[in-house]
Amino acid sequence: MQYPMIESFATTPRERLLWAVVGALVLGQLVAFYLLCNGQVNKAQLRDANLQVRRMAIVDCMQYTPKATLSSCTVSVAPVHGETMVQNAYLADVSDKTATIVSR
Repeated sequence: MQYPMIESFATTPRERLLWAVVGALVLGQLVAFYLLCNGQVNKAQLRDANLQVRRMAIVDCMQYTPKATLSSCTVSVAPVHGETMVQNAYLADVSDKTATIVSR
C-alpha cells in the first residue's frame, strides 16, 4: 500500500520508513496529550463534585442539627489529607455565605 504524498517526499525505502516512524511518533504524542488532558479534566470534575458535596453537608448540618455552629459543622466535614489551605479557605468562605442564607 503506497501513498502518493509519502512517495513525493521519499524516493527510497529508507526514507519511507523514516516518514512512517515520524508519523507514528506524532500520532503517539497526540494520543498521550489527549490522555493527559482527559485525566486533568476528570480530576478537576472530581474536585468540583467533592467541594459541592462538602458544601451541601455543611448546609445540612447547619439546618438540621440543633445549636450547630459553623465550626462544628466544618469539623464534621473534615478536609481530606492533601488539600491545600486555599481550598479550605474557599470552603470556609462559601460556608459563611450559606450559613447566613440558612439562618435567615
